[in-house]
Amino acid sequence: MSEVSKVERREVGYRFHIAVDKELRTETGAKYPDKTQVHASLEGHADSFEEAVKQLRDAKVKVNEVLREA
Repeated sequence: MSEVSKVERREVGYRFHIAVDKELRTETGAKYPDKTQVHASLEGHADSFEEAVKQLRDAKVKVNEVLREA
């Protein structure tokens, strides 16, 4: 007797990702100012489009808070 099984991978829902890069320049009196690059990103998964949009807005607020602290 033989058994056949089929494995299927399904991904249901919506995946989102937000990334923000910011360049900060600090005047030092030298010819070129000091430059600092900051990168922040978040990603997530939601079951519905409306939930994904809400979570993406929350993620954007959190990323901007982190960048303000830098």
